[in-house]
Amino acid sequence: MKDQYFSRAVEKAMLALECIRRSPQPLSLAEVSGLLGLTKASAFRLLYTLETLHYLCKTQDGRYFAADRSS
Repeated sequence: MKDQYFSRAVEKAMLALECIRRSPQPLSLAEVSGLLGLTKASAFRLLYTLETLHYLCKTQDGRYFAADRSS
């Protein structure tokens, strides 16, 4: 996309969130990075940010799932 106002970082974060929301089970960092074609470091930064903003939660074994934001 060649739109000067388009943020690729926001696009990647939204793709990560959508990927996790659509998964029937929580996903690992490696699974998310593989599905999105990102390095683990890039995927971790996205997931960490989404978790910090309360869009994602983590299981005890470190897998990510979408937070309930209905309240």
